[in-house]
Amino acid sequence: MTHYNEFQIGDIILGEFKVLDIFGGEGKSGMGVVYLVKRRNYIKPVILKTYQKNEKISRIRFQEEAEIWVSMGIHQNIVEANAIEIINEQIFIIAEFIEKDEEDRNTITNYLNQGGTSIFNIIKWSAQFCYGMNYAISKGLKVHRDIKPENLMIDSNGNLKITDFGLAKANTNETSENSDSQMKINVRLTNQGSFIGTILYSSPEQIRDSSSIDFRSDIYSFGIVLYQLITNGNYPYPIKDSVTLNEIIHLHLTENIIPIDHLIFPVIEKCLRKNPINRYQTFDHLVDDINSIAFKLGIKIPHNRQAVDDKIRELYTQSYSFNILGNKKEALKLINE
Repeated sequence: MTHYNEFQIGDIILGEFKVLDIFGGEGKSGMGVVYLVKRRNYIKPVILKTYQKNEKISRIRFQEEAEIWVSMGIHQNIVEANAIEIINEQIFIIAEFIEKDEEDRNTITNYLNQGGTSIFNIIKWSAQFCYGMNYAISKGLKVHRDIKPENLMIDSNGNLKITDFGLAKANTNETSENSDSQMKINVRLTNQGSFIGTILYSSPEQIRDSSSIDFRSDIYSFGIVLYQLITNGNYPYPIKDSVTLNEIIHLHLTENIIPIDHLIFPVIEKCLRKNPINRYQTFDHLVDDINSIAFKLGIKIPHNRQAVDDKIRELYTQSYSFNILGNKKEALKLINE
């Protein structure tokens, strides 16, 4: 039986990491548990993420997440997975820690809970979301599958970073049995209320059959986030304070969105079309419309870029992590590159 590590605040891990705080865990989050740690000889804290002890197929599924996340590489709009470590046969992702700002915010959820944000931020974050997703797709991502305000982090400079690739799927020709079965587990958990935060942002096709979806499902999910941003937290469908799983599913599959008088509403309406064929077919098309709105409003949005030194660091991180995971062939290919 594989040993499972459970750490407490104050513990020292491998003589390298001191646990400062713990997030998630059994009964508190989906599949993972996150340790905020201070790394020896490093100024900024980092995140150690692993799977929960009692999760079925958790190690296999988490290794998939680790490989996908590391493969994302380094981009200014993706939370960086620095490396993979294996402690007593247990996999940990070492990831960038996004500190909260002086108003205690580091996710879009925080902004929504505190009354929303400016049109400038909404435009900027929309463009940055497209930049990050486009980059992830260029690295082999097929679909994130869990785009929601909690997984769209905002750093201390006010820039958006996509995180949590726990339900993500790589763009391969192979059918991922583990990914599909994990989604079935999540759907069952929904009936107990623990998947409610994600089902609110699920696309119609994700609800019907999560195994066959692509990034257009993420565009749908982001459309809901965008609607909430311009309405200070309102949901795009008529929803009651107390709602069942079946009622939420019915909204996604059949209900029309509540129209609002806003310059961004046509973009949201296209994101939220029931049939993915009728949505934006690329993130470039989505960001083009965002750029057009920004031009009308006189808003200048940041450019999409990756520095050369980031590319070199990305290749090192990926080669190290694949070597830790036992994929020597991929590690050597990255070292040679």
